[in-house]
Amino acid sequence: MAKRKRYQQVYTHSWDEMDGIIKRFAMLLPYGSIVWGIPRNGSMIASWAAHHNPSLQVSLQQPMPFTATPQSGDGPTIIIDDILDSGDTLLPYVNAGFYTATLFWRDKAPLRPTWTLLTAPCSVWLQFPWEQNA
Repeated sequence: MAKRKRYQQVYTHSWDEMDGIIKRFAMLLPYGSIVWGIPRNGSMIASWAAHHNPSLQVSLQQPMPFTATPQSGDGPTIIIDDILDSGDTLLPYVNAGFYTATLFWRDKAPLRPTWTLLTAPCSVWLQFPWEQNA
């Protein structure tokens, strides 16, 4: 909760809104990609994206060894997360050569994902529907 205090406002996404966002996000990703989501939010988004883009193959295991060695599949392995904010979560994957994808990206973040859909204002905490009772 302390992290939220630095934000001036909270924006809560609805389930319907997230479905539309993830549908658009899924169409950004290359055909036949293997997607692995950062637990917890990223794994939910990876599965949901594959629902909207059946060419995506969801990996349930963290890509190992921790390098961007291609796995089986037609496309690249993509690490998925909900938002790139500080960059701390995705930086090890970027350094290992993985492609990354996020729904949201803060324009003040120190790095940018390979694919991203929306820019999130730095003053707004984004709350996702699955976090509403957290």
